[in-house]
Amino acid sequence: MARIRTTADDLGTKGRDDSYGAGRVNALRAITTSEEDYGVQYDISALPTAATPARAFTATVVVTNKSSFDWRRANPSAVRLEWSWLDPAGVAVPGLASSISLPTDVKVGASATLIGPITTPAQAGPHTLRLDLVRDGVTAFSLRGAPAATLTVVIGSGIGATYEAAPADISLDAGSAGSIEVVVRNSGTVAWAAAGENPVRLASHWLEGTAVLTWEGLRASFAKDVAPGERVTVALPVMAPAKAGTYTLRVDLVQEGITWYADLGVKPLDIKASVRSGYVATYAVGTPPILLPGGRASIPVKVKNTDTATWAAAGSNPVRLAAHLVDRTGAVLVWDGERTLLTANVAPGATVDTAVVVDAPPAAGSYRVRVDAVREGVAWFSGLGVAPGEVDLLVSADYRAELPTGPLAVSAADPAVEVLVKNLGVATWTVAIASPIALSAHWHDAAGNVLVWDGPRTPLAAPVAPGGAITVKVALGPVPEGAASVTIDLVSEGLRWFGAGLPRPVTLGP
Repeated sequence: MARIRTTADDLGTKGRDDSYGAGRVNALRAITTSEEDYGVQYDISALPTAATPARAFTATVVVTNKSSFDWRRANPSAVRLEWSWLDPAGVAVPGLASSISLPTDVKVGASATLIGPITTPAQAGPHTLRLDLVRDGVTAFSLRGAPAATLTVVIGSGIGATYEAAPADISLDAGSAGSIEVVVRNSGTVAWAAAGENPVRLASHWLEGTAVLTWEGLRASFAKDVAPGERVTVALPVMAPAKAGTYTLRVDLVQEGITWYADLGVKPLDIKASVRSGYVATYAVGTPPILLPGGRASIPVKVKNTDTATWAAAGSNPVRLAAHLVDRTGAVLVWDGERTLLTANVAPGATVDTAVVVDAPPAAGSYRVRVDAVREGVAWFSGLGVAPGEVDLLVSADYRAELPTGPLAVSAADPAVEVLVKNLGVATWTVAIASPIALSAHWHDAAGNVLVWDGPRTPLAAPVAPGGAITVKVALGPVPEGAASVTIDLVSEGLRWFGAGLPRPVTLGP
């Protein structure tokens, strides 16, 4: 051995070298051939994970020379990429194996991109594509310690997708709109149509735990058709759930009118989403007066912004206050109460003194007022998990009133009379309501028969609290022929007369 080392021709680095031909052998290199190292790094990220059966697709594989020798493109000892298929049971598919040649010689440490056709199995289902470098006339790299590359390819529709980049988690304000950037690659062998009758779009579902909260998420269209192997960056629009919490945003492709890709076995992308409210309020609600059926109350409210978002008083999504009205069972009677506008933006931590308007139902009873803020066009704060301010509302059909009695002198030219009316009930008489309270007159003849029932209305000029009184000049209207008396009474328009007035004899003057 020592002699060989000292006398052998110096023909270069150790190892086999067929360039010298069969007639000349470097003895030292011949005995050290076994010391050659076989190594390769495969990049198969451009290969499809789904393909149609019995069809050829163009494969792109990048290999890096990790061996101790250069790879030759041509014989002798040419290095080739050999491909084959294993069926779902792991058995080699007969007749489906071939190779792709190197584009050029590859030196140690260098890389090369191999492009060539690969034919798929005819049988549907998941198959394994096996890739192994082979050195002609010598050995397969996998037999010399360099593992083959394998990839599971679903044979069927040919539709495949791989989500290559997206945020692992996101934070959104409840009920807000936003977008996330997603890099997706067409890892199938079928192009994605960007237009037409059934375009492919990127979309999403919202899940709370395992339950679907929103199935039809917002769509993102592709600017052009996406070819097999092509990757695109998409801004996917999302609309956050209305309530704060932890959710899953499941990103999926959909061929409109046909199917979601997940239903074809394409794994969707799950993103953890933390939905924060940003819009939280606390309320201090005053006590409303007892109302007559159909009455109206303006309830004082002190509201505080207790979260991080500034409440906009104007713009496309202003924050306003309103009241929901429910009965004792919790059934909603009025949801969209009259809005109270903010006079200015409300910063975090700021407090506003204002009021909300509540209209009483036409039926007497006990009700519940729920004061709530609303971000117009987005969500009610209660829908974000914020507790509304609540207060009881009592509606009483107490129509007791005191009106003057006794004879009246009425001018035929100006039939009107001043009346002091007193509220003897427990409910406040309110104005500017759906069933406004007014005074009116009934005219009778000498026998007490009604000549005119619905006289002109004279509305109250101001609310009258229980025990309060107000003087009103009541228009009696034209005096009918044969009139002998008039009854002045209060009326809750559209609901009922109070029935508090008595007939009063009338003396007509000029």
